[in-house]
Amino acid sequence: MTIGGVAALAGVSAALVYALFKSKEGLLRALIDTRVFGPDYVSLVEKLTAQTDPVDVLNTAARITRSIYESERRETGSILRMGIVSAGVRRLEHNLEHQRYERQELVVRRLFDMAAIRPGLSVTEARDILWSLTTGELYRLLVIERKWTDDDYEAWLGGVLAAALLNSGGRGPGRDR
Repeated sequence: MTIGGVAALAGVSAALVYALFKSKEGLLRALIDTRVFGPDYVSLVEKLTAQTDPVDVLNTAARITRSIYESERRETGSILRMGIVSAGVRRLEHNLEHQRYERQELVVRRLFDMAAIRPGLSVTEARDILWSLTTGELYRLLVIERKWTDDDYEAWLGGVLAAALLNSGGRGPGRDR
């Protein structure tokens, strides 16, 4: 699809679409920013920063991950199938992955502040583990290919993150053994 086609669907001029978004990739980025990282995402991040139990922090991180990929699938899947994107999508995907890695520092720092990270893990190693386990590829394999529910994926991810990152076998302070 061309920018002209997008403009026609929106009932505006192609010049306006170019002025606002500069390219098809810019249009896709704006859609992702507003739909995927909108108020629901911000609310979940605020919830995560207020939590005092490390297992709850990681379960919320799993909820955020699910929310992102669920939204991406819902909001951008049809756009990708329609052919709106071009070769610049790889650059956009790379930028989104970098942004995802950077945003996850909040989770890791929160866990370090709680003294909940498994002994021997550095901040970088913990971020690398969190980033790799929350990749969209795992979501795609489990939810789309293997037909897991989003709920099953979220529960599984929270448990795996706790087992991989937390001391005391994934139990935070005050948790029963």
